[in-house]
Amino acid sequence: MDAAGAAKGTDTGGGSDDAGKKVSFAALFRYADRRDVLLMLVGTAAAPANGMAQPLMTVIFGQVINAFGGATTDTVLHRVNKAVLNFVYLGIGTAIVSFLREYG
Repeated sequence: MDAAGAAKGTDTGGGSDDAGKKVSFAALFRYADRRDVLLMLVGTAAAPANGMAQPLMTVIFGQVINAFGGATTDTVLHRVNKAVLNFVYLGIGTAIVSFLREYG
């Protein structure tokens, strides 16, 4: 392709250009074996789970705030620790599904 052809987006070299060729959805996965399909399914299932982390974080933060509001001085530490432990569980779960989404 010469400089003028590159600027116009035309091919003057005479070769076939496959960049504009359309393929069917099934043809995209023509060379995928079972392992590839399994990894794509795991990644597809883990992506929504990973996306749920931020809304769940706001719910857990609300639990932490409620733990401060409805507790006495004797029970505040226990109630807040219990609510904050949910953040730890959310972090562990998010780390797992993020890994599966990225490498699945």
